[in-house]
Amino acid sequence: MRIRKVQHVTDPSTCISCGACELACSLLAIQNIGGRFCIDDDQCKGCGLCISACPTGAADSYVSTEHVFSPFQQAEWQSLPDPVRLSGEERVE
Repeated sequence: MRIRKVQHVTDPSTCISCGACELACSLLAIQNIGGRFCIDDDQCKGCGLCISACPTGAADSYVSTEHVFSPFQQAEWQSLPDPVRLSGEERVE
């Protein structure tokens, strides 16, 4: 049986690299890696402060995955990985 997880990420196609999400995160769960703001799944507790701070909605993105993407893997993305793209309103915990 495969277990799927919904992981909070930032959408590189709408992120403007302003850093508002990183500044809003008191847990230091968001890392700037080469100008890409990536969420560390081990550190993020889902408080939503980054989502509130993000002017474009890029921080309100989630992917359904069988494995957790590291911040360094996320930094390589040009867009969210297929096949599933979920907004925060659609996510199931």
